[in-house]
Amino acid sequence: MIGEAEKPPISEGTIVYFRVADLEATAHLLESRGASFVQQSHLMARMKSHDLWMAFLKDPAGNTLGLMSEIVRTKEKENANGLQ
Repeated sequence: MIGEAEKPPISEGTIVYFRVADLEATAHLLESRGASFVQQSHLMARMKSHDLWMAFLKDPAGNTLGLMSEIVRTKEKENANGLQ
């Protein structure tokens, strides 16, 4: 027989994502205004034409918010980073 868990699962709810042009500048601005990040900006995925960067923070109510930025790769950047 399947029983109930001792503790109910904790739901983090829905994460709202905001696309920003400059993730680092946006994160610095929000931090200067008192925002607390739970994950600093980091590379999430290398796509064919761009890199996806994300950061996560909590709003005053404790909800998780995500910031994302798609950075287009150019041939110069790929060659400089050895990503050919």
